[in-house]
Amino acid sequence: MRYILTSLLAFYFTFSLAQFPALELPAQKNLSEPDVAISLKKENNMVISSSTGEMFYSDDSGKSWNTSSLGISADGVTVVSDNKGVFYAFATKGEEVVGFKSKDSGASWEEEGRQRFSGLINYQVVNNINNGSLGFTCVVKSEEDGCKNTVYYSDLNGGKKWGKIAKIAEVSCEEQTITGSALGFSPDDRMYVAYLSTQTGILMDRSYDKGKTWLYKDISVADYFAGDSLLMPGLNEHQTEPQLILDVTSTQYRGGLYLTWDDKRPTAGTNIYFISSRNNGDYWNTIGQVNEASDGQHFMPVMAQDHEIGVIYILYYQTESKESNATDVIIAYSIDGGASFVNKKLTSESFQIDQALRSGLSIKAHNGNILASWTKHVNGKATLITSMITQKQLVPELKIPSGKRKK
Repeated sequence: MRYILTSLLAFYFTFSLAQFPALELPAQKNLSEPDVAISLKKENNMVISSSTGEMFYSDDSGKSWNTSSLGISADGVTVVSDNKGVFYAFATKGEEVVGFKSKDSGASWEEEGRQRFSGLINYQVVNNINNGSLGFTCVVKSEEDGCKNTVYYSDLNGGKKWGKIAKIAEVSCEEQTITGSALGFSPDDRMYVAYLSTQTGILMDRSYDKGKTWLYKDISVADYFAGDSLLMPGLNEHQTEPQLILDVTSTQYRGGLYLTWDDKRPTAGTNIYFISSRNNGDYWNTIGQVNEASDGQHFMPVMAQDHEIGVIYILYYQTESKESNATDVIIAYSIDGGASFVNKKLTSESFQIDQALRSGLSIKAHNGNILASWTKHVNGKATLITSMITQKQLVPELKIPSGKRKK
Protein backbone atom coordinates (compact mmCIF):
# COMPACT_ATOMS: atom_id res chain seq x y z
CA MET A 1 0.00 0.00 0.00
CA ARG A 2 1.54 3.32 -1.00
CA TYR A 3 1.46 6.48 1.10
CA ILE A 4 -0.67 9.38 -0.08
CA LEU A 5 0.72 12.90 -0.04
CA THR A 6 -0.93 15.46 2.26
CA SER A 7 0.60 18.15 4.47
CA LEU A 8 2.76 15.28 5.72
CA LEU A 9 3.24 11.86 4.22
CA ALA A 10 0.24 10.04 5.68
CA PHE A 11 -0.95 6.45 5.69
CA TYR A 12 -3.69 5.14 3.50
CA PHE A 13 -6.81 4.91 5.65
CA THR A 14 -10.53 4.21 5.22
CA PHE A 15 -13.45 4.95 7.51
CA SER A 16 -16.63 3.01 8.29
CA LEU A 17 -19.70 3.94 10.32
CA ALA A 18 -20.20 0.40 11.59
CA GLN A 19 -21.12 0.14 15.28
CA PHE A 20 -20.61 -2.77 17.66
CA PRO A 21 -22.42 -3.88 20.85
CA ALA A 22 -21.36 -2.04 24.01
CA LEU A 23 -22.23 -2.50 27.68
CA GLU A 24 -22.20 -0.11 30.63
CA LEU A 25 -20.36 -1.69 33.55
CA PRO A 26 -22.41 -2.06 36.76
CA ALA A 27 -21.41 0.53 39.38
CA GLN A 28 -22.93 2.64 42.14
CA LYS A 29 -20.53 5.56 41.78
CA ASN A 30 -18.64 7.57 39.20
CA LEU A 31 -16.00 5.54 37.37
CA SER A 32 -13.38 6.64 34.89
CA GLU A 33 -10.01 5.86 33.29
CA PRO A 34 -10.28 2.09 32.70
CA ASP A 35 -7.54 -0.39 31.95
CA VAL A 36 -8.29 -3.81 30.45
CA ALA A 37 -6.62 -7.22 30.31
CA ILE A 38 -7.40 -10.55 28.63
CA SER A 39 -6.12 -13.78 30.16
CA LEU A 40 -3.37 -15.24 27.98
CA LYS A 41 -4.40 -18.74 29.11
CA LYS A 42 -8.21 -18.55 29.13
CA GLU A 43 -9.23 -15.90 26.62
CA ASN A 44 -12.88 -15.75 27.72
CA ASN A 45 -11.60 -14.45 31.10
CA MET A 46 -11.20 -10.65 31.13
CA VAL A 47 -10.62 -7.94 33.74
CA ILE A 48 -11.29 -4.18 33.69
CA SER A 49 -9.98 -1.79 36.33
CA SER A 50 -11.23 1.68 37.23
CA SER A 51 -9.19 4.57 38.56
CA THR A 52 -10.68 4.20 42.07
CA GLY A 53 -9.83 0.50 42.54
CA GLU A 54 -13.24 -0.95 41.72
CA MET A 55 -12.66 -3.96 39.46
CA PHE A 56 -14.75 -5.93 36.97
CA TYR A 57 -14.22 -9.47 35.67
CA SER A 58 -15.91 -11.67 33.09
CA ASP A 59 -15.70 -15.40 32.38
CA ASP A 60 -17.88 -15.34 29.26
CA SER A 61 -15.93 -13.12 26.88
CA GLY A 62 -17.50 -9.89 28.12
CA LYS A 63 -21.15 -10.89 27.81
CA SER A 64 -21.64 -10.28 31.55
CA TRP A 65 -19.52 -8.67 34.25
CA ASN A 66 -19.09 -9.14 38.00
CA THR A 67 -17.54 -6.70 40.46
CA SER A 68 -14.63 -7.00 42.85
CA SER A 69 -12.36 -4.53 44.63
CA LEU A 70 -8.72 -3.97 45.48
CA GLY A 71 -9.77 -2.89 48.96
CA ILE A 72 -8.08 0.52 48.80
CA SER A 73 -9.10 3.95 47.55
CA ALA A 74 -6.82 4.39 44.55
CA ASP A 75 -5.88 7.33 42.35
CA GLY A 76 -5.39 5.16 39.25
CA VAL A 77 -5.11 1.44 38.42
CA THR A 78 -3.51 -0.59 35.64
CA VAL A 79 -4.09 -4.32 35.10
CA VAL A 80 -2.12 -6.96 33.18
CA SER A 81 -2.13 -10.73 32.56
CA ASP A 82 1.06 -12.79 32.59
CA ASN A 83 1.66 -15.77 30.30
CA LYS A 84 0.02 -18.14 32.82
CA GLY A 85 -3.19 -16.12 32.77
CA VAL A 86 -2.65 -14.68 36.26
CA PHE A 87 -3.92 -11.11 36.64
CA TYR A 88 -1.92 -8.38 38.39
CA ALA A 89 -3.17 -4.89 39.26
CA PHE A 90 -1.02 -1.91 40.16
CA ALA A 91 -2.68 1.01 41.93
CA THR A 92 -1.37 4.46 42.81
CA LYS A 93 -2.18 5.63 46.31
CA GLY A 94 -0.49 8.92 47.07
CA GLU A 95 3.19 8.43 46.20
CA GLU A 96 3.06 4.63 46.37
CA VAL A 97 2.50 2.04 43.64
CA VAL A 98 0.74 -0.93 45.23
CA GLY A 99 0.84 -4.34 43.53
CA PHE A 100 -2.04 -6.86 43.73
CA LYS A 101 -2.49 -10.42 42.46
CA SER A 102 -5.67 -12.36 41.66
CA LYS A 103 -5.59 -16.17 41.87
CA ASP A 104 -9.25 -16.57 40.91
CA SER A 105 -9.66 -14.84 37.55
CA GLY A 106 -10.25 -11.39 39.00
CA ALA A 107 -12.86 -12.28 41.66
CA SER A 108 -10.57 -11.30 44.56
CA TRP A 109 -7.24 -9.52 45.01
CA GLU A 110 -4.34 -9.87 47.45
CA GLU A 111 -1.75 -7.17 48.04
CA GLU A 112 1.75 -8.19 46.90
CA GLY A 113 3.94 -5.24 47.80
CA ARG A 114 4.53 -1.48 47.56
CA GLN A 115 7.10 0.85 46.06
CA ARG A 116 7.36 4.57 46.78
CA PHE A 117 7.92 7.10 43.98
CA SER A 118 7.99 10.66 45.22
CA GLY A 119 6.44 12.98 42.63
CA LEU A 120 5.00 10.18 40.45
CA ILE A 121 3.42 11.56 37.26
CA ASN A 122 2.42 8.35 35.46
CA TYR A 123 3.53 4.76 34.95
CA GLN A 124 3.03 1.65 32.82
CA VAL A 125 3.32 -2.10 33.51
CA VAL A 126 3.94 -4.47 30.57
CA ASN A 127 4.04 -8.26 30.31
CA ASN A 128 7.16 -9.58 28.60
CA ILE A 129 5.51 -12.15 26.31
CA ASN A 130 8.87 -13.92 25.84
CA ASN A 131 9.07 -15.17 29.42
CA GLY A 132 6.00 -13.92 31.30
CA SER A 133 7.90 -11.45 33.50
CA LEU A 134 6.61 -7.93 34.12
CA GLY A 135 8.35 -4.62 33.42
CA PHE A 136 7.63 -1.18 34.86
CA THR A 137 8.38 2.33 33.62
CA CYS A 138 7.37 5.66 35.12
CA VAL A 139 7.92 9.42 35.01
CA VAL A 140 8.70 11.26 38.26
CA LYS A 141 8.93 14.98 39.02
CA SER A 142 11.44 15.84 41.74
CA GLU A 143 12.11 19.19 43.41
CA GLU A 144 15.37 18.13 45.08
CA ASP A 145 18.46 19.94 43.76
CA GLY A 146 16.26 21.84 41.32
CA CYS A 147 13.14 20.71 39.48
CA LYS A 148 13.71 17.56 37.37
CA ASN A 149 11.66 15.12 35.29
CA THR A 150 13.06 11.56 35.40
CA VAL A 151 12.14 8.38 33.50
CA TYR A 152 12.74 5.10 35.38
CA TYR A 153 12.60 1.39 34.55
CA SER A 154 12.35 -1.65 36.83
CA ASP A 155 11.52 -5.32 36.44
CA LEU A 156 9.16 -6.75 39.04
CA ASN A 157 7.80 -10.02 40.34
CA GLY A 158 4.10 -9.31 40.50
CA GLY A 159 4.75 -6.29 42.68
CA LYS A 160 6.10 -8.43 45.53
CA LYS A 161 9.73 -7.93 44.59
CA TRP A 162 11.01 -4.94 42.64
CA GLY A 163 14.24 -5.15 40.71
CA LYS A 164 16.93 -2.50 40.54
CA ILE A 165 15.40 0.80 39.46
CA ALA A 166 17.33 2.20 36.48
CA LYS A 167 17.33 5.86 35.46
CA ILE A 168 16.54 6.14 31.74
CA ALA A 169 16.47 9.91 31.25
CA GLU A 170 16.47 13.08 33.31
CA VAL A 171 15.83 16.70 32.29
CA SER A 172 15.39 20.03 34.01
CA CYS A 173 11.76 21.10 34.43
CA GLU A 174 12.79 24.63 33.52
CA GLU A 175 13.94 23.42 30.09
CA GLN A 176 11.37 20.77 29.17
CA THR A 177 8.57 18.51 30.44
CA ILE A 178 8.37 14.72 30.08
CA THR A 179 4.69 13.79 29.90
CA GLY A 180 4.84 9.99 29.74
CA SER A 181 6.89 6.89 29.04
CA ALA A 182 6.12 3.54 27.40
CA LEU A 183 7.84 0.14 27.55
CA GLY A 184 8.21 -2.79 25.16
CA PHE A 185 10.12 -6.08 24.81
CA SER A 186 11.39 -7.44 21.49
CA PRO A 187 11.27 -11.12 20.42
CA ASP A 188 14.96 -11.44 21.35
CA ASP A 189 14.21 -10.00 24.83
CA ARG A 190 15.64 -6.54 24.28
CA MET A 191 14.05 -3.65 26.19
CA TYR A 192 12.85 -0.37 24.73
CA VAL A 193 11.53 2.71 26.56
CA ALA A 194 10.00 5.61 24.63
CA TYR A 195 9.15 8.94 26.25
CA LEU A 196 7.85 12.31 25.13
CA SER A 197 9.53 15.63 25.87
CA THR A 198 7.31 18.59 25.05
CA GLN A 199 10.35 20.52 23.79
CA THR A 200 12.46 17.89 22.00
CA GLY A 201 9.82 15.38 20.85
CA ILE A 202 9.62 11.60 21.21
CA LEU A 203 12.84 9.86 22.19
CA MET A 204 13.75 6.23 22.80
CA ASP A 205 16.27 4.37 24.94
CA ARG A 206 17.06 0.65 24.78
CA SER A 207 18.92 -2.08 26.61
CA TYR A 208 20.31 -5.28 25.10
CA ASP A 209 21.37 -6.81 28.45
CA LYS A 210 18.11 -7.00 30.45
CA GLY A 211 18.32 -3.44 31.73
CA LYS A 212 21.90 -3.42 33.01
CA THR A 213 23.08 -0.81 30.53
CA TRP A 214 21.28 1.73 28.32
CA LEU A 215 22.24 4.02 25.46
CA TYR A 216 24.59 6.90 26.23
CA LYS A 217 22.55 9.14 23.91
CA ASP A 218 18.85 8.46 23.36
CA ILE A 219 17.42 8.08 19.86
CA SER A 220 15.27 10.90 18.45
CA VAL A 221 12.10 9.38 16.94
CA ALA A 222 9.73 12.23 16.05
CA ASP A 223 9.15 15.95 16.53
CA TYR A 224 6.32 17.18 18.75
CA PHE A 225 4.48 20.48 18.21
CA ALA A 226 1.68 20.84 20.78
CA GLY A 227 3.84 22.00 23.70
CA ASP A 228 3.01 21.33 27.35
CA SER A 229 -0.69 20.68 26.75
CA LEU A 230 -3.13 19.95 23.94
CA LEU A 231 -5.94 22.48 24.35
CA MET A 232 -9.34 21.23 23.18
CA PRO A 233 -13.01 22.09 23.84
CA GLY A 234 -14.35 20.21 26.85
CA LEU A 235 -10.94 19.38 28.37
CA ASN A 236 -9.03 21.39 30.95
CA GLU A 237 -5.78 20.08 29.53
CA HIS A 238 -4.43 16.95 27.89
CA GLN A 239 -0.82 15.80 27.90
CA THR A 240 0.26 13.31 25.28
CA GLU A 241 1.61 9.95 26.47
CA PRO A 242 3.26 7.89 23.70
CA GLN A 243 2.19 4.28 23.15
CA LEU A 244 4.84 1.67 22.25
CA ILE A 245 4.47 -1.94 21.05
CA LEU A 246 7.08 -4.47 19.95
CA ASP A 247 5.94 -7.02 17.36
CA VAL A 248 6.53 -10.57 18.69
CA THR A 249 4.26 -12.32 16.17
CA SER A 250 5.32 -14.98 13.68
CA THR A 251 4.35 -12.70 10.78
CA GLN A 252 6.71 -10.97 8.35
CA TYR A 253 6.58 -7.89 10.63
CA ARG A 254 8.11 -9.70 13.62
CA GLY A 255 10.58 -7.50 15.50
CA GLY A 256 8.99 -4.21 14.41
CA LEU A 257 8.63 -1.25 16.77
CA TYR A 258 5.35 0.68 16.68
CA LEU A 259 4.67 4.08 18.23
CA THR A 260 1.47 6.14 18.30
CA TRP A 261 0.60 9.51 19.87
CA ASP A 262 -1.60 12.56 19.38
CA ASP A 263 -0.30 15.98 18.37
CA LYS A 264 -1.45 19.32 17.02
CA ARG A 265 0.77 20.08 14.05
CA PRO A 266 1.07 23.58 12.50
CA THR A 267 -0.98 22.84 9.37
CA ALA A 268 -3.52 20.47 10.94
CA GLY A 269 -5.81 19.98 13.92
CA THR A 270 -5.26 17.41 16.64
CA ASN A 271 -4.65 14.03 15.02
CA ILE A 272 -3.39 10.52 15.77
CA TYR A 273 0.05 9.71 14.38
CA PHE A 274 1.95 6.44 13.91
CA ILE A 275 5.54 5.53 13.13
CA SER A 276 7.42 2.24 12.90
CA SER A 277 10.96 0.89 12.78
CA ARG A 278 12.26 -2.41 11.39
CA ASN A 279 15.83 -2.18 12.69
CA ASN A 280 15.73 -1.79 16.49
CA GLY A 281 14.89 1.92 16.32
CA ASP A 282 18.04 3.00 14.45
CA TYR A 283 15.89 4.20 11.56
CA TRP A 284 12.19 5.14 11.60
CA ASN A 285 9.77 5.20 8.68
CA THR A 286 7.79 8.28 7.67
CA ILE A 287 5.23 9.52 10.20
CA GLY A 288 1.68 8.67 9.13
CA GLN A 289 -1.75 9.89 10.19
CA VAL A 290 -4.04 7.15 11.54
CA ASN A 291 -7.41 8.92 11.62
CA GLU A 292 -9.43 10.14 8.68
CA ALA A 293 -9.20 13.88 8.07
CA SER A 294 -12.27 15.64 9.55
CA ASP A 295 -13.38 18.87 11.22
CA GLY A 296 -13.08 17.29 14.67
CA GLN A 297 -10.27 16.62 17.12
CA HIS A 298 -8.71 13.17 17.51
CA PHE A 299 -6.97 12.43 20.79
CA MET A 300 -5.92 10.04 23.63
CA PRO A 301 -4.85 7.06 21.50
CA VAL A 302 -4.17 3.68 23.11
CA MET A 303 -2.69 0.77 21.16
CA ALA A 304 -2.64 -3.02 21.29
CA GLN A 305 -1.51 -5.86 19.07
CA ASP A 306 -2.83 -9.40 18.87
CA HIS A 307 0.40 -11.35 19.33
CA GLU A 308 -1.17 -14.47 17.82
CA ILE A 309 -2.58 -12.86 14.67
CA GLY A 310 -0.58 -9.66 14.21
CA VAL A 311 -3.34 -7.06 13.82
CA ILE A 312 -2.52 -3.63 15.32
CA TYR A 313 -5.41 -1.79 17.01
CA ILE A 314 -5.57 1.89 18.00
CA LEU A 315 -8.50 3.24 20.03
CA TYR A 316 -9.12 6.99 20.32
CA TYR A 317 -11.67 9.76 20.92
CA GLN A 318 -13.02 11.92 18.08
CA THR A 319 -15.11 15.10 18.40
CA GLU A 320 -17.65 16.26 15.83
CA SER A 321 -15.87 19.56 15.25
CA LYS A 322 -13.08 21.69 16.66
CA GLU A 323 -15.62 23.76 18.62
CA SER A 324 -17.75 20.87 19.92
CA ASN A 325 -17.04 18.30 22.62
CA ALA A 326 -19.67 15.86 21.33
CA THR A 327 -17.43 12.78 21.25
CA ASP A 328 -17.29 9.34 19.67
CA VAL A 329 -14.91 6.40 20.12
CA ILE A 330 -13.07 5.17 17.03
CA ILE A 331 -11.08 1.97 16.56
CA ALA A 332 -8.44 1.82 13.83
CA TYR A 333 -6.76 -1.40 12.76
CA SER A 334 -3.89 -2.39 10.50
CA ILE A 335 -3.18 -5.81 9.02
CA ASP A 336 0.03 -4.78 7.26
CA GLY A 337 2.34 -3.71 10.07
CA GLY A 338 0.99 -0.16 10.22
CA ALA A 339 1.37 0.70 6.52
CA SER A 340 -2.39 1.41 6.33
CA PHE A 341 -5.29 1.74 8.77
CA VAL A 342 -9.05 1.20 8.59
CA ASN A 343 -11.14 3.33 10.99
CA LYS A 344 -14.49 2.19 12.41
CA LYS A 345 -16.82 3.90 14.88
CA LEU A 346 -17.59 1.95 18.07
CA THR A 347 -20.19 4.29 19.55
CA SER A 348 -23.77 4.46 18.31
CA GLU A 349 -24.28 8.04 19.56
CA SER A 350 -22.04 10.89 20.64
CA PHE A 351 -21.51 11.80 24.30
CA GLN A 352 -19.79 14.48 26.38
CA ILE A 353 -16.42 14.05 28.10
CA ASP A 354 -15.47 15.43 31.49
CA GLN A 355 -13.15 18.44 31.67
CA ALA A 356 -10.81 16.64 34.10
CA LEU A 357 -10.47 13.45 32.02
CA ARG A 358 -6.82 12.33 31.84
CA SER A 359 -6.70 8.91 30.14
CA GLY A 360 -10.12 7.64 29.24
CA LEU A 361 -9.62 4.55 27.06
CA SER A 362 -7.98 1.11 27.04
CA ILE A 363 -7.69 -1.81 24.59
CA LYS A 364 -6.19 -5.30 24.53
CA ALA A 365 -6.33 -8.10 21.94
CA HIS A 366 -5.56 -11.81 22.13
CA ASN A 367 -6.18 -14.68 19.72
CA GLY A 368 -8.93 -12.93 17.78
CA ASN A 369 -10.65 -11.29 20.79
CA ILE A 370 -10.56 -7.50 21.20
CA LEU A 371 -11.60 -5.86 24.48
CA ALA A 372 -12.08 -2.08 24.49
CA SER A 373 -13.28 0.20 27.28
CA TRP A 374 -13.77 3.95 27.59
CA THR A 375 -15.10 6.67 29.90
CA LYS A 376 -18.48 8.20 29.09
CA HIS A 377 -20.22 11.08 30.88
CA VAL A 378 -24.01 11.27 31.01
CA ASN A 379 -25.91 13.83 33.12
CA GLY A 380 -22.81 14.61 35.15
CA LYS A 381 -22.05 10.96 35.93
CA ALA A 382 -18.94 9.16 34.68
CA THR A 383 -19.45 5.55 33.62
CA LEU A 384 -17.29 2.87 32.02
CA ILE A 385 -18.41 1.39 28.72
CA THR A 386 -16.96 -1.82 27.31
CA SER A 387 -17.15 -3.50 23.93
CA MET A 388 -15.94 -7.04 23.21
CA ILE A 389 -15.37 -7.57 19.50
CA THR A 390 -13.98 -10.52 17.61
CA GLN A 391 -11.42 -10.22 14.87
CA LYS A 392 -13.93 -11.84 12.48
CA GLN A 393 -16.44 -9.06 13.20
CA LEU A 394 -13.99 -6.18 12.92
CA VAL A 395 -11.50 -7.49 10.37
CA PRO A 396 -13.43 -9.89 8.13
CA GLU A 397 -10.86 -9.58 5.37
CA LEU A 398 -8.19 -11.28 7.49
CA LYS A 399 -8.01 -15.02 7.99
CA ILE A 400 -6.48 -16.25 11.24
CA PRO A 401 -3.17 -17.93 10.37
CA SER A 402 -2.63 -21.53 11.41
CA GLY A 403 0.23 -22.59 13.68
CA LYS A 404 1.57 -21.16 16.94
CA ARG A 405 3.61 -18.07 17.58
CA LYS A 406 7.35 -18.50 17.41
CA LYS A 407 9.14 -18.90 20.73
